Amino acid sequence: APKPAEFHIAYLQAGKKQWSAGESGALVSLDGGFLLGGASRTRPRKEVIVVGKALFGMQRFAFEVQQVDYSPAAVRKILKKERDLQNARFGGGGGLFGCGRDEESDEDQQRSRERVVDFMQAFKASELAAKHSIQVKFEDIDRIEKTGDRVTLVLGKKPQCYVKPEGEPRTVTMEVCKDITGGAKAITFAVGPGSFSEESLRMRARDSKTVSFTEIQQIVTERSPRLAALFAGLPPPAPPAPSTP
Repeated sequence: APKPAEFHIAYLQAGKKQWSAGESGALVSLDGGFLLGGASRTRPRKEVIVVGKALFGMQRFAFEVQQVDYSPAAVRKILKKERDLQNARFGGGGGLFGCGRDEESDEDQQRSRERVVDFMQAFKASELAAKHSIQVKFEDIDRIEKTGDRVTLVLGKKPQCYVKPEGEPRTVTMEVCKDITGGAKAITFAVGPGSFSEESLRMRARDSKTVSFTEIQQIVTERSPRLAALFAGLPPPAPPAPSTP
């Protein structure tokens, strides 16, 4: 099977839950230190990242949502969560990027008062923020409605939900969690990058492994007769009749 492929989502609604990808809130200053040549830059306090994935080997679509708060208090809280998890597992401190200490330095306290966050600590917080994954098996999709960039998957079974807990690295295996959609009967998403600044879009494009949803659709329809029919507006093919001995 092809490797999993990602695509940008600007808006996602799954049952009772909905998310719009983008940045919002008051500006927070990021102190770049040597990484930004001693310069600082600002960014909105809150970020919502929504990514779609086609998991070809598992015959699923996955919709991943991550919400990050870059305020000094929120960054300190999530870095402390990581330290607590590490201490519980291994004993002692030793977080990465010099974040393994429990007490704040005078410099950290000054930054907090001035709404300034260390660039590397902000990056670390974005890696450690909780991430939810809403997954739908191809065989559980009963109908697909597509209008422009907006796609609705009408489901025969509720989606399966997974979470990467707050404070865990992004490489950790996701855990099964309760259904955060309230038993969604449909998932609607709008394909696109979301409401990000031009600088953020450039950075996301530089680091991105995403492909267009048109390309995703082409691959899944080549591999799944069911999705080929549904994307064409046709009823799904009947399951093969059981063989008789």
